[in-house]
Amino acid sequence: ALVTRKSTSQILRAGVPVPTNSPVEPGDLITYTLTVTNVGTGWAFNVDLWDELPVEFHYVGGSTRASWPSGSSTADPSGNPGPSLAWDLSATLLPGEELSLSFQALVTSLARQGRSYTNRMGATGEEGDGTPIPPESGLPGDDDPDDEDEVIHPANVPALALDKAITDVLRGGTSRGPSGPVEPGDVIVYTVTIRNVSGGAAYNVDFTDQLPAHTEYTTAYGDGVYTVDNPASGGSLGIPDGAAGLVTADTSATIAPGGTLTAVYRVRTLSTVSQGVPLANSAITTGEDGAGNPISEYNPDVPDTFPDRDTTRIEVVEPGLSLVKEIVDVLRGGASIWPTPIVLWGDVIVYRVTVRNVG
Repeated sequence: ALVTRKSTSQILRAGVPVPTNSPVEPGDLITYTLTVTNVGTGWAFNVDLWDELPVEFHYVGGSTRASWPSGSSTADPSGNPGPSLAWDLSATLLPGEELSLSFQALVTSLARQGRSYTNRMGATGEEGDGTPIPPESGLPGDDDPDDEDEVIHPANVPALALDKAITDVLRGGTSRGPSGPVEPGDVIVYTVTIRNVSGGAAYNVDFTDQLPAHTEYTTAYGDGVYTVDNPASGGSLGIPDGAAGLVTADTSATIAPGGTLTAVYRVRTLSTVSQGVPLANSAITTGEDGAGNPISEYNPDVPDTFPDRDTTRIEVVEPGLSLVKEIVDVLRGGASIWPTPIVLWGDVIVYRVTVRNVG
């Protein structure tokens, strides 16, 4: 009579053990342990094991470690990488003996947020005359009526949301507030906020910004920097001074579920901006799950009300000069004769020049 037990003996996330009752995430490496015990009074022959992985999990080649009192095996199962695995061990178990088999499975990026995944195993064997051992023997200690067991894993995956805002405008180093408009030479201060709005960790999170034409990245008032609240990290955005067009913030950040990355940087408007043509630019964030695959921009399983991109817009004004010159008086012998159509030698003409900023 056979009794089976299946357990999760380890979960590695980015190489670090996490509690074995934790929800799994893409990239997690799970170690399972399968045990079969002969609780009957006779010998069990040709004992083999099978395991039905979720299709979102893959068997890791070379990870099998099986042993029993009279033998051992490291052979990969048939059906590798799954989901249907079978180990042809042909093991013999005397009464009271146990077979133990462990193997590893990788959680792939097919796992979905909030879903539960069942991994089921079973054992088969024969009696001495070659007949299959029945799943239910009625013997004391045979508390496994179907010679099968399972473990269930809830799953989490990452999802990103980005918000971009203009938080200030500097003119000659003095704050003018975020509403604009801007003029040539002004410095626009942008703040990008990236949130992990799902249950799985996000890795290698970066963002790009398509700077508007007639602007350039500036470090005149400080380097662009970022901070992450969980796990705590931060540093420079790594964008060179004077960069234009599409710029990439190489943060390569890890953001835990519910964590936030905040980046602040500055862009200068050039003299070639045009009044009435607003400056619009979009930032887009990218990241990877634990399996190294890109995080989907839209995830139907996550209440992601903000997409992975956002756009800001600010109006532009520029100076424009008008000049008016006119005669306002004519003096002859110190006395005004204005208006007069004719001036003589020795008369003094008084001019007035008016310059206006009409921009």
